[in-house]
Amino acid sequence: MRIIEVTTNSVVAELEEIAAAIKKNCGPYLKALGGEISKYKLYRGLAGESFNMDDILMLKCPVNRQPHDVPIIVHNISDQYFLKQSGVRFRSNAFFATGDPREAEMYGRAADGVDAVFFPCGQFKFCWSPIVHDFFAEFSENFNTEHWGNNSADLRYIEDRGKLFAQDVLKFVASKKYKYNDLIAAIESKHEVMVHCKTALMLNSEMAHRLPYIQACM
Repeated sequence: MRIIEVTTNSVVAELEEIAAAIKKNCGPYLKALGGEISKYKLYRGLAGESFNMDDILMLKCPVNRQPHDVPIIVHNISDQYFLKQSGVRFRSNAFFATGDPREAEMYGRAADGVDAVFFPCGQFKFCWSPIVHDFFAEFSENFNTEHWGNNSADLRYIEDRGKLFAQDVLKFVASKKYKYNDLIAAIESKHEVMVHCKTALMLNSEMAHRLPYIQACM
């Protein structure tokens, strides 16, 4: 849902309107960053999305997201782990973001979309690991990927291993020291950050260089 379509010819007015929208909707996030949105930025690649440089989008948080690469069994086991630890199914009910603009740009462009600066609205929870740069890549390096898909043969192979496989997955996730605090460290790590909130604002990343002025307008 697009919440702002800036039509004024005044750049100053555009930036002030964006600042007002972020201040109105993203109070807890601003507080967690000490208001330093120009210094600490989360980015997100948006698959199949496009929007004008001076627009800001509001998107609803994914609900029951299905994995694209990770086998559904691994996805569900990991979700149960996060639910038990934090009360949130971070693999299926969260936005995926990163402090690395290049990572977001690669994802957005690869999926015929764009990359954006990410601002969670209202109360939010987040999860990240100081060890894991990308969940799928980390699993791929540590598990046999010969049967690493969601087709019937691969799923049957995983199911045949049953409880042993589930125990391996749980042990692996637990070993990665996932954290649910220290947002600034999460951003600075440039690792994958899973963010659970009802909605989030997305600002075209081409506007990132204007964040110091947007911050000054708050």
